[in-house]
Amino acid sequence: MSQRTMVAALVLLVGSALIAPIAQAQQVAPGMGPGNLKIGQIEVHGELSQQVTFDDNIFIDPKDETSDVIFVTTPTVNFMLPGERFNGNVYYSVGLRAFADNDQENSQNHTLSAAMAYRTPRGNFLRIQDTYLDTTDLSTSEEQSNIAPRTRWHSNQVRTTLGLPELPTLERIDLELGHFFETRYFDRVENSTEDYDRNEVSVRWYYDVSPFLPKTRFLVEYIFGTVEYDKGVLVRRDADYHIVRTGVSIEPTAKLSGTATVGAEFRDWKYPPAGRTETEDMTLFNVRTDLRYRYGIEQAVGEIGSINLMVLREIRESAFRYLDRIEPVVEVTRLEVGVQHRFNLPVRNITLPLTLLGNIFYEFEEFPGIVTDPATAITDEREDDFMGGSIRVRLDGRLPNANLNYFGVLGYEVHDRDSNFNLKDYTTNRVSFLFGVNF
Repeated sequence: MSQRTMVAALVLLVGSALIAPIAQAQQVAPGMGPGNLKIGQIEVHGELSQQVTFDDNIFIDPKDETSDVIFVTTPTVNFMLPGERFNGNVYYSVGLRAFADNDQENSQNHTLSAAMAYRTPRGNFLRIQDTYLDTTDLSTSEEQSNIAPRTRWHSNQVRTTLGLPELPTLERIDLELGHFFETRYFDRVENSTEDYDRNEVSVRWYYDVSPFLPKTRFLVEYIFGTVEYDKGVLVRRDADYHIVRTGVSIEPTAKLSGTATVGAEFRDWKYPPAGRTETEDMTLFNVRTDLRYRYGIEQAVGEIGSINLMVLREIRESAFRYLDRIEPVVEVTRLEVGVQHRFNLPVRNITLPLTLLGNIFYEFEEFPGIVTDPATAITDEREDDFMGGSIRVRLDGRLPNANLNYFGVLGYEVHDRDSNFNLKDYTTNRVSFLFGVNF
């Protein structure tokens, strides 16, 4: 784990502890207990979980499917500084992944995150979050698993948001400024063409139209970003991009909440694609909609259920390799519907919440660029239909004499990819059980 990231996380936590006295009286974050351990004003929360998963195609292979049982042990610690106007936290988690048969795929996946938020008496706010990942990808074939080293990579993402909802003389207008930085790098030199840095700046302008539509704001947003790759033997994929969207934002206090926006994305590559001498521009109809409808809300038992709808169309970075070509991006269109419903189970003198969660999705992926499929000798653009779904049942409870919460999750998920490049087809089914305790 990078020393710079560890130092940044500790500085953020210590800084939070020093600045907290200027904020209002502290309050516990929603959904959390007062904490069994405290260091001054900092609460210490911990969690330990064990997951067992049966996967019938661990290498997502189109033909030679290999099944295995995967054990993931995850200890977590979270240092929290709660507060109404100022709060922060530092979170660390490590997933210890072990395979019953294919132990060459065993790995450790680390997550370190630090965050802080400050709100002024007028409602203006500043939020900063830094998340570091140290993870290892699974092999994509049994042959690769047996002869090649694992693909280990790291990423660091920093997101900063400045909100100005109380602009002088502009009662109905809110302004939100943001910056996002991401760096990703691989351990192996063979993967260094995937190392990149991304910078984004964003401006979001809200106008309150609640006199006509309750709890609704008109939204216009603009994003400018750059992606710069460290190396590129076959083709450099550095690019600038602009995203412009408009739509509505519905306040979270309403039964229907979220955002619905449409617009356009423009991408300008700084280097020509392989085999060409001129750069290319790309324009894509852009959609980002994330809506949530809550039903059956009762104050005594909390939220009963919700239905979530996500629709997006966007450009993503791609590492699709075929012979001497690397396609720089993939155009993604995705539709996803999720349902969550909570049942209250009476057990003796207590009520245990049992939550049912399910989702289904469909994703269409288009890889621009003509390549030849060696399996069929067809020359075409690669196009994939990717679909799947999951269902989970979660039970939560509390051990009365130990000040510990416990939870168990039983789940099933299926993913199916159907590509016109047959070597990219696969289907995978997973059945999992997870049990954990936290405080």
